Amino acid sequence: MDFSPKELRQVVVFKNATDDDLALIAQNCISRSVEDGEFFFFQGDPANYLYVLISGQVKLMQSNPNGQQVNLRTIYPWQMFG
Repeated sequence: MDFSPKELRQVVVFKNATDDDLALIAQNCISRSVEDGEFFFFQGDPANYLYVLISGQVKLMQSNPNGQQVNLRTIYPWQMFG
């Protein structure tokens, strides 16, 4: 784990979580690194995971009907996505 459980309180939905809740959440976390040009998931994939970014930036992209990539949102540290 690359963070302390209390750091999860920076995530909006965990803001009011107890220390015990944060410890339980952290115990169930899986750390994952993705390099530039790699992907967490693809458009249309089932939503099996909830991600919390702890460093860097992630762009949530979607292909439009013409095949162009559209940036829906940029994710910053301590934001959830998935």
